[in-house]
Amino acid sequence: WDGSWFALRREIESLVASVTPPRLVIYQGIKTPDEDPLAEVRYAGTEWKIRLSTLVREALKGELAPARIEEIARQARTIAEAEGALTTGDIVEVRLQAALGSADPIQLALRILADPSDEILEGQGLWEDAWRFLQRAFGGEPQGTGDALRHAVFRHLILVELQEALGASHVSLGLQSRPADRDQRRRARSLLAQWRQNRDPDRLRAYRDLAVRAEADLGLKEAVAWDEQLAELDTVPVLESLALGRVLQLLEEGQLDDAKRLARARRSQSLWVATSVPEAEQWQPCWQAVEALVHLKSELSSASIPHHVSAGQILQWYVQEGWRVDQAHRKLEAALTELREYGPLDEAIRSARIAYEGWLENLLERFTGAVERDGLGEELPRQSEIYRNHVARGDTVTAYIWVDALRYELAKELADAFRGTHAQVDLTAALATPPTITPVGMASLLPRAEQGVRLALSPAGSVEVVVDGIRVHTVQDRVGLVRAAQGEVAEFSLTELLERGEKDIRDRIGSKRLVVVRSQEIDEAFESDHTAAAWQYVKEIRNLLVRATARLAAAGVERFVIAADHGFLVLSRPLGSERTIESPGGEGELHRRCWVGRGGSVSPSALRLPLADLGVAGDLDLVVPRGLAMFAAAGARRFLHGGLSPQELVVPVVTARAHVAGASGGSKIEVSIAGDRITTGVFSASIRLGADLFTTELRVRISARSGSGEEVARVVAGEGYDEESGLVQLRGGKTRVVTFRVTSPLSKGERVTLHVYDTDTDRLLANSRPAEVVTAVGVE
Repeated sequence: WDGSWFALRREIESLVASVTPPRLVIYQGIKTPDEDPLAEVRYAGTEWKIRLSTLVREALKGELAPARIEEIARQARTIAEAEGALTTGDIVEVRLQAALGSADPIQLALRILADPSDEILEGQGLWEDAWRFLQRAFGGEPQGTGDALRHAVFRHLILVELQEALGASHVSLGLQSRPADRDQRRRARSLLAQWRQNRDPDRLRAYRDLAVRAEADLGLKEAVAWDEQLAELDTVPVLESLALGRVLQLLEEGQLDDAKRLARARRSQSLWVATSVPEAEQWQPCWQAVEALVHLKSELSSASIPHHVSAGQILQWYVQEGWRVDQAHRKLEAALTELREYGPLDEAIRSARIAYEGWLENLLERFTGAVERDGLGEELPRQSEIYRNHVARGDTVTAYIWVDALRYELAKELADAFRGTHAQVDLTAALATPPTITPVGMASLLPRAEQGVRLALSPAGSVEVVVDGIRVHTVQDRVGLVRAAQGEVAEFSLTELLERGEKDIRDRIGSKRLVVVRSQEIDEAFESDHTAAAWQYVKEIRNLLVRATARLAAAGVERFVIAADHGFLVLSRPLGSERTIESPGGEGELHRRCWVGRGGSVSPSALRLPLADLGVAGDLDLVVPRGLAMFAAAGARRFLHGGLSPQELVVPVVTARAHVAGASGGSKIEVSIAGDRITTGVFSASIRLGADLFTTELRVRISARSGSGEEVARVVAGEGYDEESGLVQLRGGKTRVVTFRVTSPLSKGERVTLHVYDTDTDRLLANSRPAEVVTAVGVE
C-alpha cells in the first residue's frame, strides 16, 4: 500500500472532491499502468510533460554552479533523485544516489563500505563515482574498487577520528596526502559513530574486519598512547588494552572512582565488549572482572570495622553495611572464572585477594574477642523465632523454603530479584543458633524451636539436636515437627518443584495451607570443593529460587518465607597448614570451624565457651577459631561454616507475597537471533514486546537451548538487561538487542533456539526460529 497508486489516490481524495478545482500538481515519474487508478483525476485535469533535464536546468538556473546543474540534469532520473542531489550539495554523485537508494552521505557511505553493494557498483560502472563521492564527503585520496577502496577509506577515517580526539602530536602517523577539512572531519566522526552503534550483524562484521586490518597496517599498537580523550572511544581494538592499562594504574594509585567510571564506560559502550564481534569473547569477561575488582577495592576501603564495641553491635554493623564486602568478593571470584587467563590483571587480583583476607582476619578476631567479653547480645532476633514470627501466623497458603547456606548477602540479591516478580518483599536478619552447622540450623527453623534447642552427645560422641524435648536428626524428623504443628503439608525439594508443572503442583498442594521446600544446592556446590564452578552456580540458584516461587504462585501459593540454617566463609584459595589448628581432643564432634563436646585442651588460637552462654541448652562447650583458621578436619578448605563470625551467624529471612496475575498472556513477543546463525562464541539477539493496552512493560528470562534441550548460552549484556537478576526489561513497542555468550561447546550444524519466559509465572511466552551454528564453537 505504501507508495502505491492507490495510496496516492487516497492522499489526494479530499482535494479532488472539492467543488473548486484544487491547486495541485501530481508528479508521475513512471509509466501509467493499463488499469489507471488516477484515470478520473487525469481526465478532470491537464497533463503536462517536460523532460526532467529541462526542468532541472530551468529551475536551478542561477542557484547552483552551471557544472553541478548539468551533472544533475544529465544523471537524475526522477525529481526525487534531483532533489536529493540538491540536499547534499556537490558531494553525492546523482547516479550513485539512485543506484544505492540514499542521498544521505552517511548512509550512502555505509552502503559502499559495509553493505554487499559491489555487484551494483560494478554492474552500473559506478566505482569511480563511489570513490569520488568518498573523497568529497570525508577527505583523503581513496581510489580503486572493492576491498582496496574500503581499506583505504577506513584507514583515513580512523586516523581522522584519532587525531580529532588526541591532536596530531599524540598520533605518530600522518593523514593521507589530502587532509580533511572541518566538515569532512565532522562527517568522518559521524560515520564511524553511527556504524559502531548500528547493531546489524553484517555491518558490525564489516567494521570489525576493517578495523582489525587497519590497526595492524598502521601499527596503532605502537603509535597510540593512552589519553583521557580516548575514554569513550572504541575506534580499534587496541583502545581496550590501553584503557585496561589505565584502569590498573588508577587502581594502584588508589583513584577508585576514576577507575570505576572508566571500567563502566568501556564495558557498557565499547563495540569490542558489548556486541557480537569475536573480540567480545575476550573483552566482555575481562571488563566484567575489572569492574568487580574495582568494586571490591572500593568496598574494602569504605568498610571500616567498628572498634571497641559489643558483638551485637558488630552484627548490626554487618547487617547494615559489612555484608557488601563479602558480596563484592564473591562477585569478583565469579567473574574471574570466566577469564581465559588473568594476563595483566594478575597482580591486581592477587593484591585484592590478600586485602580481602586481611579484612576478614581482622573482623573475625575483633568479633570473637567481643563474644568472649560480652556474649552474642540481643540486638538480632533469634533464628529459633523465625517459624513463630513469620510462618505460624500466616493468613493464607504459605511456602516455607529452607535454603541450606543462604548467606545474608546472597539473600540481599534474592530479595532484589523478588521485587521484580513479587509484592511486599521484606528482608530481615536473624542470629543463627551456634554452632553454625546444618543439623543445628535446620532444627532452629522448626515449630517449637523458640521453646529451646538443646545439644547433647550420643554414646558414640556425635552431637544430637533436641527441639522442645524431641530429637531431630533427619529430614523426616524436621518435616514431622512441621506436620505436628500445621497438620498436613506439601513437601518438595527445589529440583522436584522445578520439574513439575503448575497443575501437578496445584494437585499436590490441594487444600493444604503450608508448602515446605528444601534446597541444598548452595551447600552442595561449595562442599564439593569445586569452588570455581560453584561461584557461578550460586548465582543460578538464586534464579532457580525466583522461578520456583513463580511456579508456586501460579499454583495458588500467595505467601513465601525463605530462611537459612547458616551462613559461611568462602575464600579465594584453600587455607594452608599455617592456618590449621589441632583438634581440642576430649569427647565431642569436630568440624572444620568448630568442636562441640566436653574436655580436651584449647590452643591460644581458639576460643572456648559454654554453649549455655550462647543461648543453647545443654552442658556442652563450643570451641571455634578466633580468626581466619580451621581445625584439622576433612572437607573443603575454602568453604567453611560452623564457627562464630558475622558471615556464619547472620542468617536472612525473606518474606514476600505473590503478585496478582497480570495481563501479559496477551502480549506478543518477537525474538530472533541475529542473522539466524551463530559463528562465534558471542552472538546477539533482538526481542520486542508488542504494544497493547494492558502490558507496557514486562520482565522476562531468556534461555538459549540446543536441540537436545541443553542450555548453551546466557545473556551477558544489552539494552534492558539487569546483571544482578539476569532478566531483561521490555518496553511495549520497543526492540531490545542483547548479547549472549556461549557456555557449552557447539558443533557445526547444531541449532540453537531462544525461549522467553514471563518471570511472574515462569510461563513460556515465545520461541525464536532455530539458528544454525555455522562453525564449531569451543568453550574453554
